[in-house]
Amino acid sequence: FRLALALAAGAPWVLADEFAAVLDRPLAKVLAFTLRKLATRAGVGVLAATTHDDLTADFAPDLHVRCHGDGRFDLERA
Repeated sequence: FRLALALAAGAPWVLADEFAAVLDRPLAKVLAFTLRKLATRAGVGVLAATTHDDLTADFAPDLHVRCHGDGRFDLERA
């Protein structure tokens, strides 16, 4: 609900921290795909943080930053 409000508000960016943490995996994947689709249509940038690597393909980020927890990180551009 809050993601929908954020997209409808017309802000240039949406920050989504653990947006699918409490959802079962199939629903989380649908949400990631749909959020990407709606944000692209609306011209809204999304900064999403999640610990669930299984959402990466469905979310299809332009830039994927993976933090390893020991100070290292990887950058992957689409």
